[in-house]
Amino acid sequence: MATGIKKGTVDLDDYFDPYVEGAKPAATGYKVGSTDLNQRYAPLAYGTQAAATGMKITGGADLNTLWAKKGTASYSKAKDFGFAGKYTAYSRGSHNTESRIELVIRPNRTWAVTVVAASPGGAGGASGTSGTPLSGTWLNSGGAGADYQIRLRDTIQALGDIPLYTHYGPSGWITVSSDIVVQANTGNYVGGNSDANGRLSGTYEIDVRKIGSTEIITSPFRFELDVGVY
Repeated sequence: MATGIKKGTVDLDDYFDPYVEGAKPAATGYKVGSTDLNQRYAPLAYGTQAAATGMKITGGADLNTLWAKKGTASYSKAKDFGFAGKYTAYSRGSHNTESRIELVIRPNRTWAVTVVAASPGGAGGASGTSGTPLSGTWLNSGGAGADYQIRLRDTIQALGDIPLYTHYGPSGWITVSSDIVVQANTGNYVGGNSDANGRLSGTYEIDVRKIGSTEIITSPFRFELDVGVY
């Protein structure tokens, strides 16, 4: 049933998307029967803003600041992480060489990457890193991390002589109720009998889905880590 409240000739039911989920605003003072409109429409965080209605709430804000424009609300709010095309690190020297990378996916909708190239010992040693951005968001506002799950699918390759390398991340679908950590590491080579010269590279395909949904958003996290002891 239409509200009978209109923007021009358009009823608000044809102006805003209907409510499905999410935090509702405070009561607006506009009602259909005894029910306030704050129970009726999709929060703006789930869609895009409509043109101003000319109808105001306490404080002077227009109703269009509360709800999503008709036809724009989406409840799959996961998005591409926006990683660099590739993150790299290299460390070469006579001792204390190490390259590693770590990705943390947080329930507050953010992610952060740390790329480390240990300062190598010895004359002529060199190290460096590349790849930006180092942080971002994986979930738009309006969503809660604990309502989503993440799965990692990795393709990792070790080339050359790097016997101490490691890589890890959770297996299967994991609910993002706490930090999820992904790491790859060439190992730390102190020199002497721990000589190394090689590369650890690969891709983590990071799948995200809302719990109960079959829609999956996938972002590739690519890295290349070089290490050498001379």
